[in-house]
Amino acid sequence: MRDSAGGVSALTPRPLSMPMKRRVGCLFIALPLIGLAIDYALSPRVFESTAPAKLSVVSLLEHDRVRIGTFHAHAIDVGLDRVDQPDYLGFLATGGPNAIVLPSFLRDDQPRFATFGDAVEKKLESLSPIEARKLGELLADQRGFNAGDVRDVELKLPAEERKAFPIDRIFVVVLDHSSGMLNQDNGYYASAFTKLMARASSLRIDTLVLPPIGYNWYDNSSVKLSSIFRGALAALPESAKPARVYFDLYEEEPTSVLEDAVASLNAAAEQFEQTPEGLQRLHRRDVRLLLLFLSVCLAASSFFAPLDFKAFLLICGGYIGLYGGATLALGRFGSAMALATRDWLQLIISLILAVTFPITVHWKLADIFAPKEGKA
Repeated sequence: MRDSAGGVSALTPRPLSMPMKRRVGCLFIALPLIGLAIDYALSPRVFESTAPAKLSVVSLLEHDRVRIGTFHAHAIDVGLDRVDQPDYLGFLATGGPNAIVLPSFLRDDQPRFATFGDAVEKKLESLSPIEARKLGELLADQRGFNAGDVRDVELKLPAEERKAFPIDRIFVVVLDHSSGMLNQDNGYYASAFTKLMARASSLRIDTLVLPPIGYNWYDNSSVKLSSIFRGALAALPESAKPARVYFDLYEEEPTSVLEDAVASLNAAAEQFEQTPEGLQRLHRRDVRLLLLFLSVCLAASSFFAPLDFKAFLLICGGYIGLYGGATLALGRFGSAMALATRDWLQLIISLILAVTFPITVHWKLADIFAPKEGKA
């Protein structure tokens, strides 16, 4: 727009200079990488699963806490503790939110704690009677309890008291008091673990402290440790939370019980996803690869056309369509391939599509069937 003197009006948008265009283009290229960084911050895992470490009683006694591995992006730890220790779960003091699981047993339609639950309630009473009262009120609730139910209560301990018991929520798993094997055979454990993990995920729990609920080493009809550990791992959700499951073992258990626990954990670790030839599947692979190669595609396209907002949207839409179609096709027609082969093939195809996007976008189907020169 020109003013009455023939000059350029101040309302007329000025074209961007070349250095400014380059900066804008670099910003658009960086946007998918920023999205990738945000995705990692929300779910800080690189690999979906890692090969489990072989656990031994010696390593457990030496280190107190041992990292077994990562299963579906959830870190799996095991340790030896005693609730009456002053520093019980002290390693969780700087993180959170954390939760602990207490088993309760139905007697006359009313749940009651066993030894472990009583010890936790006693510790909580010594730190904050007000918060301990919440736990008592939860068990006294008359809404009705059934075996396999999971209830929870939030704790709000003062800062100093939380250092001595760094737990922000207590989950109560309801089981039948009659027999551990009955709880397993009737599906109460499977139901409880499914509800427990789903609830922990929805509450964004960071560390879930899970003792071998319902196990009694001197009761021949008690549920087996292997069933508890396998059931808990099988119920882990696909989401990133809980970020860690900490199997909490009583350190005063007899050596034979610790040996059984170690053997059961090693057996449960067989559920960990093992990819051939050591190639580990990336956590949130499809989303993260898309963001990475979308940035590559934008960088390659910047050599052929300036990146403005319109170009950014068109290139993103085009590449996302290509990437999604290629991924779906590979999943459908490559199902018979080895997992590692399919993963590498996805990487190669995604990279080729990103680099060649500025060239292939010019291809037109009509050009193939266009009449040749000199022919009617």
